[in-house]
Amino acid sequence: MRAADQDTSRAKYAKASAIASPVIDVHSHFIPDAYWSAIERRVDAEPDFAELARRNNLVPQLDDGPMRTVRMRLSEMDSAGVDISVISLPPPGVAIRAGDARLARDVNDGLVEAAMSDADRLRVMCVLPLPDADSSIAELRRLRDHPLVRGVAVTTNVQGWSLDALDLQPVYEEIAQADLPLFVHPALEPLPAVFDDFALTASVAAVMSSSLGVLRMIYAGTFDRSPGLTVIMPHLGGVIPYLLQRLMDLGGQQGARYPLRHYVERRLIFDTCSYHPPAFRCAADTVGIGRLALGTDYPFRGSLGRAVDDVRSQHLREDDEAAVLGRTVAHWFA
Repeated sequence: MRAADQDTSRAKYAKASAIASPVIDVHSHFIPDAYWSAIERRVDAEPDFAELARRNNLVPQLDDGPMRTVRMRLSEMDSAGVDISVISLPPPGVAIRAGDARLARDVNDGLVEAAMSDADRLRVMCVLPLPDADSSIAELRRLRDHPLVRGVAVTTNVQGWSLDALDLQPVYEEIAQADLPLFVHPALEPLPAVFDDFALTASVAAVMSSSLGVLRMIYAGTFDRSPGLTVIMPHLGGVIPYLLQRLMDLGGQQGARYPLRHYVERRLIFDTCSYHPPAFRCAADTVGIGRLALGTDYPFRGSLGRAVDDVRSQHLREDDEAAVLGRTVAHWFA
């Protein structure tokens, strides 16, 4: 980034930090030009990927639509009362060309450029060229001091490697030392034919993907080796809250130092993108209301107002509602 750009964004960031109790959306998707070009090239070259992208609503995208510009997003933020949106790539992220350091750099510069269009209200989850650990650390060090880069976003299961790989441990150490949360999003990968119909790719496979990725990290000891790492999981933690006792009964601790519940209650934050009140109550009862944060999955699940109304309709105590809507994650994003 140019020094002048960083100085400007730092000043705007300081202004945004003055918000006393902000409403913060931790799960909002945006496609910068470099990422869209990579999507188009792969869609053109691989019919199977093109079909998978279509089933996950990644394509088509309008050039002036909500994932290609920030204009509509900012207008909806005004209407919904959202103070800050944290933008990240929709899947597969830069895993679309795994290990491509140049792509990661170009995408991050595009995300930052978009956020700087309104630095009072937009933050960035940067991407890393995994599984290349050295290049990922270099990219993180390039960005970590930019005031609008406030987290790291990865996708879970990638063909040929996964997030619990020991080779990636230095990356997690770097993320923890930078005091950035790790946003673990479902992947976009080929699936068995049973998912082909009835929108099961977008509905069921996504929550399975993030659940598998984070469970592997826990069981493999990833969290033990990086004690400062916090993970934000979308979609109310996937299936983990609902199946927690089953997982503990049948899975035990595996390679983890503590029982599964320890990590779920202390190391994970679940975003609220579900829109199903019983699921919200299950997650809150499992991890505590203080481990939930507003997530919209914009624009895939509808308007920002829908997500804010969903939290406000839970009849929480005023203090708890404020925590879910933003205070829990304000340390990173406000």
